[in-house]
Amino acid sequence: MELNIVSWNVNSINARIDNLIFYLENQQPDILLLQELKCEEEKFPYKKLEKFGYQIAISGQKTYNGVAIFSKYKLENIITKLPSFDIDNEDNQARFIKATVNINNQNINIASIYVPNGGSALEEGQKNNETTKFKYKINFFQRLYQYFQQEENLNNITIFGGDYNVAHQDIDVYNPKNLDGSICFHFDERKEFNKLLNLGYFDSFRMKNPENQSFSWWDYRQNSYKYNKGMRIDYLLTSPLAADKIIDSKIDEFMSQREKPSDHAPVVVKISV
Repeated sequence: MELNIVSWNVNSINARIDNLIFYLENQQPDILLLQELKCEEEKFPYKKLEKFGYQIAISGQKTYNGVAIFSKYKLENIITKLPSFDIDNEDNQARFIKATVNINNQNINIASIYVPNGGSALEEGQKNNETTKFKYKINFFQRLYQYFQQEENLNNITIFGGDYNVAHQDIDVYNPKNLDGSICFHFDERKEFNKLLNLGYFDSFRMKNPENQSFSWWDYRQNSYKYNKGMRIDYLLTSPLAADKIIDSKIDEFMSQREKPSDHAPVVVKISV
């Protein structure tokens, strides 16, 4: 059977609820990973979504962040917090949720991840990688790296989707020369992301589209979508076992053409299980 898994930064689930419903009705993903819910669990629009029959697990936060997993299969072993690996680095931001589903007697690990943006106003003479928010982003990547190292993930069918807030290669940004060193295309960020891939995880979109310049995010400002001034910063990273099962991977850019769109488009991977 084929399994469709989607990752999408909705940029406020309540503001984007009509677009989410449209997507669920028309695409019917088996598993949907959401980021940037911008709501706590008690304000999550369960009633508007219950007709679709998904099991839903969320890690919510008021106004900011928030991640969720929608699944047509039973969600088990749910984790709503990325291990800090540092007792002095307790983190209460809702940026990570993981679960396991069992399909055809195969356990599949799935996670929805929202890496910090890392951008902030610079003081005079300050560089992007010297700010507190940027350092927090790098620390988050390092914690992800430690978590990704765990053998249980790499040796199983694992799909870690999310908004990683980094464009990996020149092909993933509209103007790599001008954007070099900027937030989401800074050497330090790309280095940390590359470390995840070097563990053995695969960028599913790039596997199936090695020379395709497609973007998943466009800044709301300056009509960026109209002029296709975007970045590909959303990924579905797969373990080797999952990568071997990939049938197709794409970006559903059509969702960016709807009224009140998110600044991100859904990214999709189809695997055989």
